[in-house]
Amino acid sequence: EIAEVRVQEAGRHSRALAEKVAQLKAREAELRHELDLQQVALDQRRHELELKAAQMEVARAQMEAQARLHSNVARDATQELSELRDKCRKQEQHSAGLQDTIEQLTRQLDLLNQRDLRRGEEFQQRVQRQEQELHRREQEMHEWLERRQATQEEA
Repeated sequence: EIAEVRVQEAGRHSRALAEKVAQLKAREAELRHELDLQQVALDQRRHELELKAAQMEVARAQMEAQARLHSNVARDATQELSELRDKCRKQEQHSAGLQDTIEQLTRQLDLLNQRDLRRGEEFQQRVQRQEQELHRREQEMHEWLERRQATQEEA
């Protein structure tokens, strides 16, 4: 009877252990399932992060290309501005040279006008002297004719 109780106890204990092993196996299966789900979630998250990293790399490459483009545009604009400044400086120098030439020509024209005016005045004075001389000679001739006529009438 003791042995039978012990066998029964051992059977109960064995069943309890078997039940406990079954519970542990079920819990292990649940934990494995949760671990598999977590692994899937982690793999999905890693994939999302890799995709996001790739998108960020593309965006970075696009921004670098755009920055290079802007840099080239800025360099070209700076070069064009420098060329325009040089051209403007040359035009200003040319304009200053033309202004000097205009001033010189204006002075020369003024001198020529003054000379022509002086010559005109001198010519008028000569003409006036010649007219006076002609008038004086006409007067002398008229007086001579009058004396001659008077002398002939007396004679």
